[in-house]
Amino acid sequence: MSQRILLPLLALNIFVLAFVYFLQINQGLEPCPLCIVQRWLLSGCILLNALMLVHRSSCIAQWMYALMLSALVLFGLLVAGRHVWLQHQPISGLGCGLSLDQMLKVMPISEVTKTLFQGSASCQRAIPFWFGFSLAQWSLAYFLGLLGATCYRIYWLKSSFSTNSPNC
Repeated sequence: MSQRILLPLLALNIFVLAFVYFLQINQGLEPCPLCIVQRWLLSGCILLNALMLVHRSSCIAQWMYALMLSALVLFGLLVAGRHVWLQHQPISGLGCGLSLDQMLKVMPISEVTKTLFQGSASCQRAIPFWFGFSLAQWSLAYFLGLLGATCYRIYWLKSSFSTNSPNC
């Protein structure tokens, strides 16, 4: 992903995040705790993508940005995959539980993390959204696409670094 691809990727990430907020505000789709975590991760991807775009620094810094972006995307894949998995489990075993804000106020972060990945009934609602897929499934597909773009960026940086190109 050379520099000319970073701007469209940044625009796409911003569009996806804005669209999710549109669904919440205008369509009344309330996010579950795992959805909120995925939003945070996408916001982090937007921030790192913007930094990669405007901070034209050494190859080492570009590598660091790409590796941090890879970590965010991989964690996004983990959260989205867990969300999809929860949607395919029977609902009877989980109660509604606390919202993410409430959990952060009353629990230590280790308990919040454990509770998030256990899921709640709100995480298990698989509302068919587009072409019969839930938003969690679309999120998983989107993070897979971001992983592909990030891998391409790392490959591109590797080839630029190995040829001693001044432009990373």
